[in-house]
Amino acid sequence: MTPEFCATMQARLEELTAGEKFHRRRDGAMVTPQVARTQLPGKAADYQEGDDYPLVRWAIWQGRLEARLAEFTVIVNLAVWTPGTVADGSDDIMRLLNAILPVANDRGLAGHRLLPEVEFHVGEQQVEHAEGMQPHPIYQAQIKLKFSAPIRRNHCN
Repeated sequence: MTPEFCATMQARLEELTAGEKFHRRRDGAMVTPQVARTQLPGKAADYQEGDDYPLVRWAIWQGRLEARLAEFTVIVNLAVWTPGTVADGSDDIMRLLNAILPVANDRGLAGHRLLPEVEFHVGEQQVEHAEGMQPHPIYQAQIKLKFSAPIRRNHCN
C-alpha cells in the first residue's frame, strides 16, 4: 500500500488496456479506456451522461494487519457503453475483462505479493436473481485482487 505500489498498479492497468478501444457515447469514437485510481475526475461543464465510458477504476478497498503482514484487497471496476445490441455490449465487457485479467500473472507488484485467488464478477451483483445481468447500454465487471506485504516498522536503537 505504498506510493510505489499505487504507481505500479496504475501503470500496469494502463499498459493492459493500451491496445483496447471501445465506443465513446458522446460521438461514437473508438477510444482507449480511461484508468482512474479511487474515483473518476470531476465532471466538466459540457459533461454528457456516459462520457465516463469506457473506464477502468481501481481502488484499495479493504485490508487487515496481522503480526508483521499486511493484506489488502484492490477492487478494479470496468465499464463500457455500447451503441449496439446486448450481445455487442456483452462481448465488449468480456474483451475488457480479458484484457485486464493478465494482471493475475503479476505475482509481485512493487514489493506486494498477489495472492493466488483472483475473483471477478460480470454484470449486476447487488440485486437478487439478477446476478450477471447488465444495465444495457452500460456493461460492467469487477475484479478483486488480494495482496500481502511485510509490514516495515521503525525500530529504536
